[in-house]
Amino acid sequence: FEAFQRYYNKLAPVRPILNGEQLKELGVPEGIAIGKMLRALLQAKLSRMLPDLPSEIRFVEQRLQAEAMREEIP
Repeated sequence: FEAFQRYYNKLAPVRPILNGEQLKELGVPEGIAIGKMLRALLQAKLSRMLPDLPSEIRFVEQRLQAEAMREEIP
């Protein structure tokens, strides 16, 4: 019970600050890519890597840049 209570009080309310519309504005393609990016943001947030909005934006921009570089390599 204590583990559930700890989860509910500390981890359940953790969410990315950015939403799907904001991700589209940052250049994330509509559709599955939005969901994948939101999951990646949540995972990083749960790992305490993204404490604020600027860090979330940098995270998204870096992932988009890395994906673009992978697409350029034949």
